[in-house]
Amino acid sequence: MLVHLGSVKTKKLSREKSYPSDLNGVLEPFPKMLDPIDIDEIITDREEESSNLLFNFYKFDSTHKLICQPYDYLSGLPSNNNNIRRKFIRIFNQLFFGDGLTEIELEGINEVISILHNSSLLIDDIEDNSKYRRGFPSAHVKYGQPLTINCANLMYFKAMKIAGNLLDYSSRKDYGSEITDNYNGRLQDTHKALVSEMINLHNGQGLDIYWRDFLPELPKLPTVEDYLDMVQNKTGGLFRLSVKLLKACSPKPPSEEEFDRIVAIANLAGIIYQVRDDYLNLVDARYSTMKGIAGEDLIEGKLSLPILINLREEKDWANSPVHKILYEFRSSKQRSKQPGLLQDAVTYLHNTDSMHATYRTLELFKNKFHELLDEFGYGDSELYKLIETLCDSDITVRGLETVKKCSRVYLEAYTSILMAANQESLESYYGREIILADRELVESGSDEILRNADVEDVAFLVVGDPFGATTHTDLVLRARELGIKVESIHNASIMNAVGACGLQLYQFGQTISLVFFTDSWKPDSFYDKIMENRKIGLHTLVLLDIKVKEQSIENMARGRLIYEPPRYMDIATAAKQLIEIEETRQEQAYTENTPCVAISRLGAPTQTFKAGTLKELSEYDSGEPLHTMVMLGRQVHDLELEYLYQFVDDKDKFKNDVEQDQQFFKPPPYVPPEEDLSD
Repeated sequence: MLVHLGSVKTKKLSREKSYPSDLNGVLEPFPKMLDPIDIDEIITDREEESSNLLFNFYKFDSTHKLICQPYDYLSGLPSNNNNIRRKFIRIFNQLFFGDGLTEIELEGINEVISILHNSSLLIDDIEDNSKYRRGFPSAHVKYGQPLTINCANLMYFKAMKIAGNLLDYSSRKDYGSEITDNYNGRLQDTHKALVSEMINLHNGQGLDIYWRDFLPELPKLPTVEDYLDMVQNKTGGLFRLSVKLLKACSPKPPSEEEFDRIVAIANLAGIIYQVRDDYLNLVDARYSTMKGIAGEDLIEGKLSLPILINLREEKDWANSPVHKILYEFRSSKQRSKQPGLLQDAVTYLHNTDSMHATYRTLELFKNKFHELLDEFGYGDSELYKLIETLCDSDITVRGLETVKKCSRVYLEAYTSILMAANQESLESYYGREIILADRELVESGSDEILRNADVEDVAFLVVGDPFGATTHTDLVLRARELGIKVESIHNASIMNAVGACGLQLYQFGQTISLVFFTDSWKPDSFYDKIMENRKIGLHTLVLLDIKVKEQSIENMARGRLIYEPPRYMDIATAAKQLIEIEETRQEQAYTENTPCVAISRLGAPTQTFKAGTLKELSEYDSGEPLHTMVMLGRQVHDLELEYLYQFVDDKDKFKNDVEQDQQFFKPPPYVPPEEDLSD
């Protein structure tokens, strides 16, 4: 095939160098190529028109779709952060900018902030060597570091372009002269704000990395004020940029003096967001991306606020587990192999009041946020409620202070057991004596639990969520019958923490319980629920039996309060019982080759996951309790499957087992009805 040169002029060729030509006189200076090249098209500037970017704020051609796969992948992972940013932008528009921006402008600003945030996460995961993000493989693990870095940088510039397009759109609206006359000035201010906040972001991130990687070499520790300055740059930048973009697009922006006060409120929001995150990271296993235990910041070696407070106040560094794990183990890989030391460090942070000091700091900034809002007359606005919810919506933040106010604290100790703590550590954490509430006390002695609860505060602590067992619901009903006010503070439980195995929560169906079989009692009512779940492609969470303070039939008959030793069903027992029921029913709700996931000690430093068939798991030694299991549904998403590969012995075999199992309950192919061709 010939290379068509178009209008490009060529030099006169010497007689010594002759080139073949076709009959039409078109030169063929190189060997024949497969495709024609349109050089004029290649060298022509193809700048996108801003008018094409009103509703679809970033548009990719086929090439961009390929190189921006890391961004699209991360953006598709489940997250609540985008909803928080969107709410923040909309409420600020209502309160401080007269609700003057259109839906297109608000979504455009949210898009700019989302792109910058997600792109920074792509880089963060590489800088932190994080293999997982929101429970899924990080983008650079899936697509490689070079493509991910290039993609993140490209999207930074895409965000800048969208911001310019957005301002161009605002200037074309029927706003009169307010925006149009000052368009150039506003455009310049917008670009200045973008560049300034990107510099701030990288300055803050760089300092955070420097403190992390060179902590033992630091001549002195940063102060708390140094840390908060870093947070202002790292986390506060996108909050500030949001209000700056609102101002740029507003038909009637506030005065400079008022706007400075608005920026101060945005700065406070950024600090509150980061301090809250620092706090939760060390008390809540849900904030651990892949480890499933509280303390991910310790594993990564980050100098978060509670860790910094602890190190600055430490008087005995030689005996400090926090100092030991950060100074003696220099990499996250080394620290992750020290689960006992990690747990000691988390406990130490609580015992030395570092966590409580962090909470008091959070309260201090929240009160200042309310004070600044109150100056505008918005002290009780939705914006303050959003910040208050952000601070108080989790048991780990609100529950600590609530429990400390109670005169009696009970710990329900028979429907589940504590994995990452014990009674003594909880008493130290809460600063209160804890009364263990066994089955007998909860079910027969509830009057004692509720004693004087109408005039004093009583806490009833549950492993998991307060309404995870009917016993807990019954206690609430009894309290209400007595006119006792009940406040519930919800917490993580196996019902949502099971997502740590990589299976998506919205893909789960009915949960079943599997009890210990006896020679004469082998209940199988759970079988029908598994069948229903798998027919519609959903996973089944299987809760395994716990026998704590149980009586034998003989002792119950004789009225003797003699209890059997505790028993906790393991994975192998559960798998064997499930196979036994299938062999009895023979309805093929599942088979011995159905893929499952074994989960052991979820939330503890020694948690483990194992994926395999029921037959394989029937021979699996799952170790110490507690255990649970998930039976996969017919429809397994590619991301779920990819996540599970890390828990299998043979990736290809497991993939084949899943594919074979997906044939069960597969709907028949659609057959269109026959047409009636009769006259």
